[in-house]
Amino acid sequence: MVIKDKTSLSTDLYRKPRDRNTLHRGDSFHPRPLIKSLPISQFSHIRRICRSDASYQKQTTGLTQRFKERGYKDNLVKHANDRFEGLTQLESLQPKFQEKAEHIPLCFTHYSPLGKAFKDIIRKHWYIIETDPQLKPISKNPPHMIFKRPPNVCDIVVKSDYPPEKRETFWDKIPEGNYKCGQCAQCSFTYKCN
Repeated sequence: MVIKDKTSLSTDLYRKPRDRNTLHRGDSFHPRPLIKSLPISQFSHIRRICRSDASYQKQTTGLTQRFKERGYKDNLVKHANDRFEGLTQLESLQPKFQEKAEHIPLCFTHYSPLGKAFKDIIRKHWYIIETDPQLKPISKNPPHMIFKRPPNVCDIVVKSDYPPEKRETFWDKIPEGNYKCGQCAQCSFTYKCN
């Protein structure tokens, strides 16, 4: 929300009293990097919106409580809060420029609880690919594993795409093979075959 002071405008985060705690559960089977990055992104969101330190402290106290209710570890939440504690709103709104990284291959697969073991096996045996002289130039780094949502029961049972309509054209009515049309000079030289 925007608050009008005598000579300036400031921003603060507004949360309805009846809003529920809809954060992901800390003990869910989502990938660990997602669970670790969620507190960081939420505290960053609050720091970018809240102009005064007092409103930032008030909002982070409530957010910390909501994370604890959802089963997040205290040190994970504290680490995320500490990253943005000393920043001002203007500092947090500055764009961050990253150096251009070298090309890293990507490996897409469906998410499963065995995904981490799969990633560890690829990294452990990556040296085999590096020893191949043809693959070495294109495979300097091991691939990043990117997990897609696996198909669920709804995806298997319900089809949202309709099959394409089969439209008839005049070509569909022509029989296969070679036939005399009976209307041209070539018909006398044409043999019927199918």
